[in-house]
Amino acid sequence: MTRALSFSDSGWERVERNWTAWWQGETDRPMVILEAMTDPRFSLCTWSQHLTTYPLSQPAEEIVDALDPQFAALDLYADAFPKWFPNFGPGVVAAFLGSPVDASTGTTWFHPCGLALDADLAFRADGP
Repeated sequence: MTRALSFSDSGWERVERNWTAWWQGETDRPMVILEAMTDPRFSLCTWSQHLTTYPLSQPAEEIVDALDPQFAALDLYADAFPKWFPNFGPGVVAAFLGSPVDASTGTTWFHPCGLALDADLAFRADGP
């Protein structure tokens, strides 16, 4: 067992070696990923909840601070490694383009924003 927040360099080396061998078909076993929340205040369900349960105006730092105790309580076994899925749902691109986000039903819905888009519109991501 390894705590997610204390994953070591040797742990990353082991993960890279095992996962690379598996992807290249050089291992005779399946990858086994076991994660356990050891703090009864948290569960794996709350760990992977949709991020849209937070208001869009909430600073990212506050969201990360809220998730930090859960990450500290996450135990990793076998081939598991520290990761977190920022679950916005598949419509998140619509939100980035201005569609209203509705997370009032326990899931996330993205509504049309009423803008007419040019058929030749080209999208690009900011950054490197």
